[in-house]
Amino acid sequence: TIVFLDGLRARNDYNGWETDTNVAYLALRGYNVVMPIGGQSSFYSDWVRPSRSAGQVNPYRWESVLKGSLPDFMNRHGFHNRTLVGLSMSASQAVIIGNERRDLYQRVVSMSGFMNLVATGMQTMLRGAAWDSGRYNLNDMWGWFPNAEAFRHSPIQQLPSMAGLHL
Repeated sequence: TIVFLDGLRARNDYNGWETDTNVAYLALRGYNVVMPIGGQSSFYSDWVRPSRSAGQVNPYRWESVLKGSLPDFMNRHGFHNRTLVGLSMSASQAVIIGNERRDLYQRVVSMSGFMNLVATGMQTMLRGAAWDSGRYNLNDMWGWFPNAEAFRHSPIQQLPSMAGLHL
């Protein structure tokens, strides 16, 4: 089972992996392919509040989905032996979730991602990208930077705990 997470410009109708790649090739060869839909500029995280500037009423809860309801659904349907694949915006969160929940995801793939979310200037770049892609206010994700959640979600900061992670 392979779970493909979208990039920054995730849409609400299709996952980018379905529209921009030949991911169906895997499904035709016996792999269970799971592609969550939505999550533009979400960084697949649980946000502290909705981003009003983007018109949200409820905050994103992607981390809860990826650690809770989605694995529960996959378990009920016999989708085991999972790989979590993150592209761009979702790559760092795929690494964090895969590291924290090795019982849910046996492998992690990080493609073209941001591995040091707390590097000098990175918050400004992420803030600009999220604003450009839907007018999302990054302060609504984990609060004003610097904050503990940004450091917790930065793979470079978590390297000591990643020994043995199939990455």
